[in-house]
Parts: sequence; structure tokens; C-alpha cells
Amino acid sequence: MHGNQWAIHREQSLYPDGKTFNPSRYLETTWPTYKEPTDIHPNIKRFSAFGFGRRICPGLETADRSLIIQIATLAWACDISRKIGPDGQDIPIDDLDYTEGSNVMPKPFQFELKPRSADRARLIAEAAQVSS
Repeated sequence: MHGNQWAIHREQSLYPDGKTFNPSRYLETTWPTYKEPTDIHPNIKRFSAFGFGRRICPGLETADRSLIIQIATLAWACDISRKIGPDGQDIPIDDLDYTEGSNVMPKPFQFELKPRSADRARLIAEAAQVSS
């Protein structure tokens, strides 16, 4: 038995306008997803991708901390933006374009990832070399 994550994350009482990317839903007190203390939340605890009830992922805490570190490092090191097409407009991203099967993931999409400086690019490359 699998939980219907698509429906869970579009439950209007918890995720109003669930299709829209809106980080404010976790940072403003008017949203049902807001939780205190804000130095801990939002996090991935009780996020359905890590299972439910007794079958919850035992590595959830490690995954949570690893994600925070990786996202913060990426934001520190790089500018991330939409890819610009030959017409000068943003190339749209289809946020419902996923692979098929029981372990789905977004299909590849185009975006821009530029290092904020040569020093930061060098540090990221050195860290990648050490971790491989």
C-alpha cells in the first residue's frame, strides 16, 4: 500500500494553492503549514516522501540535516535562475513532468547555475574532489 502523495500535498486545508511554489507558507503565521520555532521548522519531518507511521525512514534526521547543508552551500556558491531562450524569455518549467513508476522524480529541465565567484567555484570543486 502506498500513500497518494500527489493528493496529500494538494490537501486544500493544509496546502492552500498547493501547486504554487510559495516558501511563505512555511514562514508566515497566516498559513496552516507555519510551525514554531522557526529556527527548526520548516523541516522534512512528517513529509510523506519519508514514509508514514511505524514505517517512517530511520534516516530522516540525517537526510534533513544533509539537505539543509547542501542547499545552503549551493545558495552560497551559486546564482540559480531560469534558463533564457533564444527569444529572450524564460524557458518554462513543467512542474508536473515526472518519470513514471513507483519511484517517480522530476524529468530533467533547463536552468542556469552560475558560480558567484571564481573562489567559490574553486572551493566547491575542491570539496567535490575530496568527497569522491
